[in-house]
Amino acid sequence: ILKYDSCYGIEVFNEDNGPTGYDRVLWDNMLMYALPYGKTIIGYANTDAHEESTVDTSFMTFMMEENDVEHIRETMTNGAFFSTTRCLRASDFEIGPDKAIDAANTDIPYPMFTKVAVDGHKITVTADNAKTVQFIANGEVIYKGTIGSNSVTLDLDKIKGAEDFQYVRAEVFGEGGICLTQALVIDDEPTEDFEEDKGILACL
Repeated sequence: ILKYDSCYGIEVFNEDNGPTGYDRVLWDNMLMYALPYGKTIIGYANTDAHEESTVDTSFMTFMMEENDVEHIRETMTNGAFFSTTRCLRASDFEIGPDKAIDAANTDIPYPMFTKVAVDGHKITVTADNAKTVQFIANGEVIYKGTIGSNSVTLDLDKIKGAEDFQYVRAEVFGEGGICLTQALVIDDEPTEDFEEDKGILACL
């Protein structure tokens, strides 16, 4: 990802996430590694459907002015979309969820952000069909609470250690799945110079 500009990110949700249930943890670690080099890693979701039963599993919702190839490509490369999955196994990591989610091919509505706004050091989110919201920074859950139909605002000025955050991202959970934002980068100025050999060794 550091070596090639054409590599924009990784798949954080794939189909029912059976063999890859902890890819969000991997994503956080890759963000922390790559951001000092000025590279943001986008988190994609993919149904990867090899049969009809897996169509309603993982997908992305694009924020586009028009539905055409040009806007689809632009959205995929700048991260202007939300990644969603209808299936996620329970996680021992703090990142959760506490209970497995399996809502694929049901009528249960999936959670979806309806607003993500940044105002100075405050991040405000609202969502539909969601019960829980959590904010993650530097791989740690820094806030977890109830969202419902209300908006939730995270004030970084009130979070201990926020001056060391490289990024913040948000996730909402509901009976119908989980939806996540892209990483909101605190400072995108590079502090490290990429050396190819160093980068390759660090990824092995």
